[in-house]
Amino acid sequence: HRGWDCIANCRDPKPVLGFYDEGEGESADWEIKYLVEHGVDFQAFCWYADARKSAIKSPQLAYQLEDGYKNARWSDRMRYCLIWECANACVPEDVAVWREHYVPYLIEHHFKDPRYLRLKNRPVLFLFGGAWRLPKQFGSVEKVRTAFDYLADEGRKIGCDGMIYVASQASSTPDLAAMGFDATAAYNWGDDGYRYDVNTNSNWKNAADRSCYTIPTVSVGFNNEPWGGKRKPMMTPAELRRTLIWARDEFEPKMSAKGTWQERLFMLSTWNEYGEGTYMMPTTDERGFSYLDAVRVVFTD
Repeated sequence: HRGWDCIANCRDPKPVLGFYDEGEGESADWEIKYLVEHGVDFQAFCWYADARKSAIKSPQLAYQLEDGYKNARWSDRMRYCLIWECANACVPEDVAVWREHYVPYLIEHHFKDPRYLRLKNRPVLFLFGGAWRLPKQFGSVEKVRTAFDYLADEGRKIGCDGMIYVASQASSTPDLAAMGFDATAAYNWGDDGYRYDVNTNSNWKNAADRSCYTIPTVSVGFNNEPWGGKRKPMMTPAELRRTLIWARDEFEPKMSAKGTWQERLFMLSTWNEYGEGTYMMPTTDERGFSYLDAVRVVFTD
């Protein structure tokens, strides 16, 4: 969001694509090619609403999704969904604004798009910061549930079978299920997210709360030297492969409910967050494509 200058001046590797314009369809096509050829089925884009009291017109920082992915030649080869940035952007002033402006926007602009991710015919919506901000904004936990149910009911009018709400956060918190959340998935595991034991222990700790499903999430680290000035380690490709195997063979089979949307669902943290050192996108150093190769080896034939 600040351009490439702060990243270019750091010691860390550069994207194989170079310092690309994420709002170009051609850039998105290369990303889609990298992802699909290594077994990744969908991208989750951060979504920053631009209105509290009125209609949504121009969500902030939407270039990669609206200008890039949606205009890419090969965008039909994979799905997308939203991570609503409740913590860092606008949220509706009250439930009335949610019903009048947010819900129609989400349905018309996203859920009707055939590329939008549905699991068991249920659109998937991640919320970052929603678990603590929405109850304050709407007035109570119960009103959040009412708002979530309203969107699900409106979605049924276009043929959906409800919604899947995921709290994008690194820990389970009280009232998630009461609000209507179906699951949690960490955006990252913090400074020590490059470690195998931090990944495994954090997922198990979240899973202790059985009221919400924990989507197994694997992080490669949090080296935010470009934005925060602190240099931290990144996971090695070998450790990433080991962690993915654990998620595939140990966590998911034991925790997911058979025959449901939970099966065979994993989150990778994250694709291209270079400013925070949370990226799996191919780089020009010796790591190259090795992060993606680990995903391909573990999850495909």
